[in-house]
Amino acid sequence: MDGPMERIELSVTVKRVLASWSILTILLSIPGNAVVLIASLKHKAIKFDKVSVILIENIALSDLCDVLFVVLPTTIAILTEQSAIEKFFRENKFGQVVCYSVAHFQYLFPLASSVMICALNISKLLCLVSPLQSHTRPPTMGRLIAVAAWSAYLVRYLATLIIHDKAIYGYWEKGFRCHENDDTGSLILVDTVMGMLTVGLPGLILMITLSFLLYNVHKVAGLQKQAVLVNILISCAFSISFAPYIIREIWVARGVSPNSQAHVVCTWLWLAAIFLNYISCFANPIILYLSSASFKSFIDEKCCRVMVTVKNIAPTPRCLWPVPEDTATQEPLLRDPEIF
Repeated sequence: MDGPMERIELSVTVKRVLASWSILTILLSIPGNAVVLIASLKHKAIKFDKVSVILIENIALSDLCDVLFVVLPTTIAILTEQSAIEKFFRENKFGQVVCYSVAHFQYLFPLASSVMICALNISKLLCLVSPLQSHTRPPTMGRLIAVAAWSAYLVRYLATLIIHDKAIYGYWEKGFRCHENDDTGSLILVDTVMGMLTVGLPGLILMITLSFLLYNVHKVAGLQKQAVLVNILISCAFSISFAPYIIREIWVARGVSPNSQAHVVCTWLWLAAIFLNYISCFANPIILYLSSASFKSFIDEKCCRVMVTVKNIAPTPRCLWPVPEDTATQEPLLRDPEIF
């Protein structure tokens, strides 16, 4: 199938690197984001304002879904014989459903994450402007923002149906995933316009809010500072992962000749956009662990309790030892972290 990847050739080494990168993303992202959801929803281990916590939970859910429904099929496609995977997507009914789903999911989850990260930054800026109101905002506000973020993809989907209601879906060998294809170029117009609105505009908002957060981070302390640092690091990870896509959209919007060297650069940017997007999938749980004392304390405590049951593993310095034999009825094993 013709597409933006057809003008570049991927060596076996490049495919191995992409496969390793994809597997690493799966191994880090699935347990990492699952732990964030469990720690927050069940144990209330993230001690930020309610709106921020709801948005962080939804970002983790979006990243987890992105790995399960986009990264995992892409990884399988990389590791599978290309003729076999192309036949599966073209001739198998289940394969056609998977192909159609991946073609839309690859935009749905990153878009939801970008909108929620923008909202998270704006929410934190409002907390800095009015700190006394940060814990009085109802959780309903966070839920409404999350619903709006998850619904944002409907704009692109409806635009696709209106402009071209018979889009063709097929597997691109060089991109290792399914995409929409339209020989008339109407979907290219939709993707360019919607790309700027759904990625470029959130990217601009992200850069503006990130600048203000960086400027104000030295003015806060305690949990407020931890929350600001989490926002800054999540925004940086997202910006790095989406930078190639934004650059490519700007380049394409200015006009690129199909036979020019710039077109080849755009195809490599497209490939980079596909796989660098994985950074935002696994980076957020790591950022939370490094920046949030309450979340770090929760993880460390669980690790200490595991080491209590596994006798041959030495305890970490943060654990209080010797540990009582009946650990089920004891207080948490960690020293209180210096949160404030």
